Amino acid sequence: MHRDKSLKDKISLGDLMTKIICKIICFLFLAFFAVPVGYVLISSVYNMGNWSLKGYMLLFENNQILSGLKNCVLLTVIGTFYSLILEIPVAYVTSKKEFGWLIFFII
Repeated sequence: MHRDKSLKDKISLGDLMTKIICKIICFLFLAFFAVPVGYVLISSVYNMGNWSLKGYMLLFENNQILSGLKNCVLLTVIGTFYSLILEIPVAYVTSKKEFGWLIFFII
């Protein structure tokens, strides 16, 4: 099979500029968010010229931290399941014209 033009030839200058601008914006967001997070992570294990996980080990020895983490995961799972159980039927009903619910969202 013979191709007339490659994909590179079909991209217009405007599309190319849009891609470049989007990549620059994404890189700036990455720099603004990833650099501070990386600094915090590195400074949490590096102190006064020594690498140590002592702070994390002390943190996980506390049972209240693990209990809080368990509660957080449990509430997230239950909340997501509960939200889906409520939202899926509502989305279905509001997407069908024969149920007559669209008039409330148009007004």
